[in-house]
Amino acid sequence: MIAFGRRKVLNIPYFAIEKSDKSSQARAVTDLAQIREVIGGHQYRWLSTTPDLHNAWRLIETRTYVPLKSAVYSNWLLFSDDYLQRRFLEQFPNMSRAHRIIRLSTKLEQLRTSLQKGLLAGGYDLSKRAPESRVNVAQSYVKKATTISELQNAIDALTAQEHDLRQWHHLTLAMFP
Repeated sequence: MIAFGRRKVLNIPYFAIEKSDKSSQARAVTDLAQIREVIGGHQYRWLSTTPDLHNAWRLIETRTYVPLKSAVYSNWLLFSDDYLQRRFLEQFPNMSRAHRIIRLSTKLEQLRTSLQKGLLAGGYDLSKRAPESRVNVAQSYVKKATTISELQNAIDALTAQEHDLRQWHHLTLAMFP
C-alpha cells in the first residue's frame, strides 16, 4: 500500500461525539474524478493504460477512530500483489515513503543550517537593521521557522503512516477476491 496525500488528524466536535461512528472504516473510491484528483493525472494515466494493471489496484480511503475524540483520515493506493506495487514505485520512485522522508529531511536540514548561519552571523538581529527593513527581516525569520515546523510535521506524519500501514494491511485480502 502506498499513501497518497497528507494524513489528516481531525478532532471530532463535542456535539458530534455521541453520533460519531467509533469504529475504523475503509472504502474503495470508485469516482474517477476523485481518484484522478487524489493520485494525480500522470500516475492515473499510467495506472489506467498499463495493460496488466487493469482491475489490479484500488484507491482506498481509511478513517481510524482515535479515542477519545479524534479520527485519522488517509488515502492509500492498494495493489493486488507486491510485484505490481514495485513496478509502480519503479515508475514513480518519488511516491515511496522512504524517498519522501529523505527528500523532506534533506530540505529540513538545509533550512535549519541556513537559519543557524543567519543567526550566528547576526542576520536576524533587528537592532542592526534600518527601521524600514526590520519587518522584512522578521518576516523572513518567521517564514523559515514556520517552514521548518511544517517540514518536521510532514516527516512525523509519514513516519506515523508506517503504523497506519500495519493496521490496514489486511485490506489487500479483502479488496481483491
